[in-house]
Amino acid sequence: LYLKKRFDAFHLTMGRQPISWSFGSLINPVDYTLGAVALDEESNSRYTDAVEIYLPINWNSGWDLVLSSPEGTDQKKWGIRGRMGIQGYDLTVNYVHEGQSTDPITMFLPPQRLGLTVKGDLADWGVYGALGHYFGNDLPSSQAYLVGTDYSYNLDYSTKITMQLEYLGIDSSSLSALLPERGTDQWLNLLVGNMGYPIDDFSSIALITMVSLDDGSLMISPSYRNTLPGNIDLTISSSLFHGKEDSLLGPAALPKAVTSVGLSYVF
Repeated sequence: LYLKKRFDAFHLTMGRQPISWSFGSLINPVDYTLGAVALDEESNSRYTDAVEIYLPINWNSGWDLVLSSPEGTDQKKWGIRGRMGIQGYDLTVNYVHEGQSTDPITMFLPPQRLGLTVKGDLADWGVYGALGHYFGNDLPSSQAYLVGTDYSYNLDYSTKITMQLEYLGIDSSSLSALLPERGTDQWLNLLVGNMGYPIDDFSSIALITMVSLDDGSLMISPSYRNTLPGNIDLTISSSLFHGKEDSLLGPAALPKAVTSVGLSYVF
């Protein structure tokens, strides 16, 4: 539950609310809350007790200022993001200070990060990229960068196949506590792809694939979604992991397969 008021000069939102600085990527290395957008689209971590102030400049530019209280800690987290449009491209710059995080993704990372994203069109293709720099708290600083593209193909008047492919490189120096066997001088190199197909107006299927370019391990995640009578959404998804025991996505670190079924009601 949150309350939102649009004043003439700014917008104010207070309460438990979704904070997401996504720009269309499958994995976002510079979001306010880090994580895989495609794999955890409705993650509870995106809903946080926060105060957000949005300062609009014009129709495609503005500033976001966020102060939040992450669940499970009395520490405050805050961030600021500026967004602008330049010659048809969407450009954002942001800064986030985590405080003392208890999130399993960020608790071993430096508490501060700077991010830059860009997104636009190149002919019939969408292109985007991101740069991230993580630092602070006497931990080794590290970087991450992402490049990606998306494309949609019309099979007929009402059917469109969407495809997306992106590469993510992460400096693992700050991940030594999570991945001690990799050392501190290596990069994590991931290739992620997604393909979606609408069966009809109410149902769709999708396939997400993640491959570690370092060791060849992979994850395959098919999913099916259907809108049932009564405006209830049914989601069935599976994740299959394959690789050697010491690989990033191998069954030693993760289960061989996971299946989930979910129902949600939108109102």
